[in-house]
Amino acid sequence: MICPKCGSEHFRESRQCPEYNSEPVCIDCCIKCSYYDRDGGIACRWYVENDARRDYSGDIYKLSRQIDTLEKRSLWLYRNNKPNAALAEEFKMMQLISEKKRLEVERDAEEIKRPGA
Repeated sequence: MICPKCGSEHFRESRQCPEYNSEPVCIDCCIKCSYYDRDGGIACRWYVENDARRDYSGDIYKLSRQIDTLEKRSLWLYRNNKPNAALAEEFKMMQLISEKKRLEVERDAEEIKRPGA
């Protein structure tokens, strides 16, 4: 592995750097970077300063798949005479549905705020 910033081949620790298309950068270059937060908190502030948009489609798709799986599992549990376990699965499913709706509202609000961006 070669650090895209300094060209070093010999490093033990690395971090993915969004400035270099999420390639691994040696820890020394990461700490010396102007986006590195020395006061604590998040280590890399590249996304904060460059205002990158969040990709909601992957998260929403993942939640949809989890909801479908929980729905099938709860139906299976009802058919096998396990209503308490099915209710627990339905509770988890309702939580995921509310999380999915929250992400959809955030996505729609961001699209309204920045149309075509």
